[in-house]
Amino acid sequence: MIVVDFDIAPLDTAVSPLWQPGPRVDLATVSEMDLRYEYFWSRIRFVINDHDLGDRWGNVPLLDFTASLELVLESINRSNSGKIDFTENSIAVSFVRSEDSVEIEATTEASSFTCSISDLTAAARAFIDKVAVALLESHPDIANNEFFRRLTHFAL
Repeated sequence: MIVVDFDIAPLDTAVSPLWQPGPRVDLATVSEMDLRYEYFWSRIRFVINDHDLGDRWGNVPLLDFTASLELVLESINRSNSGKIDFTENSIAVSFVRSEDSVEIEATTEASSFTCSISDLTAAARAFIDKVAVALLESHPDIANNEFFRRLTHFAL
């Protein structure tokens, strides 16, 4: 079993202009890079068979992780492997597909973990949907951001 989930980091809600009263950032017009790296820092839970790989990742940019996870799904379906390299630290997570399973190896772990490709895909899609719903509820103008729409497959 695999579960991918998130919590917006308290630091993000304390310092990000997105969560403060006053002039608002127009999320509809910010660049992809700003949306990926400047807003929505989060703790990620990446649980495989009751082991949380995300425990050691610290706070990461939520939309960058979401985009990276989407790219991993595309990559393992195309070439049987994919990788998430965290830009804010030296951690990497590798994914290698073998028939109907995926071996997941993180630089923070002594051993690798295996799950089915269908479980990984379902968990990733559920995560992406949850990110989309949470951000749309708290920041409706993000629906008009082209990168966000591509990432979440959100169409008006």
